[in-house]
Amino acid sequence: RRTLGVPNDAFHIGCVARLSPEKDHATLLLALSILRARVPSACLTLVGDGGSRPELERLAERLFPRDVVRFVGYVHDVTTVLPAFDVFALASLTEGTSLTLLEAAATALPIVATRVGGNAEIVVDRESGYLVPAGQAQLFALALEAVATRLDRHAMGQRGREDVVARYDLAKMVAAYDTLYAEVLRLA
Repeated sequence: RRTLGVPNDAFHIGCVARLSPEKDHATLLLALSILRARVPSACLTLVGDGGSRPELERLAERLFPRDVVRFVGYVHDVTTVLPAFDVFALASLTEGTSLTLLEAAATALPIVATRVGGNAEIVVDRESGYLVPAGQAQLFALALEAVATRLDRHAMGQRGREDVVARYDLAKMVAAYDTLYAEVLRLA
């Protein structure tokens, strides 16, 4: 947090994603502006880069005082920044199986994400995080507030970690591929 310039008492929201339209960072910024009326210490760090960065920086400048939103660009090893977050947020309009959600869950972070693509396979709504409809800044803000005010948010993140480790463990994934290949070869 110190490296990022985030105060210890802040509610620190983090997002690791390419800065492109389908990731819908604009909705995340709008959600943050709504959230700050109820959680004034809320701040956001965006990790990643992309073509939408200039317009997102302009939007952040319009909505927030200095140092509320940090754009840190590409980070080679995101595991170095994930522990600085209190919650991981992903406002994507479309998604496959998000590796950043898996990494956030493995770090024991509670997650607020949109109910698109494979996100619901990673986040168990109200257990390891919250799932909200895409493009809904108000609902996203409410979900972030729910995490900010939960006394058990660390336990929530831990439940997500346990689930991801159980379901996405490398040895289990290799065994599942092995079984799939054997079945395909048997049918061929």
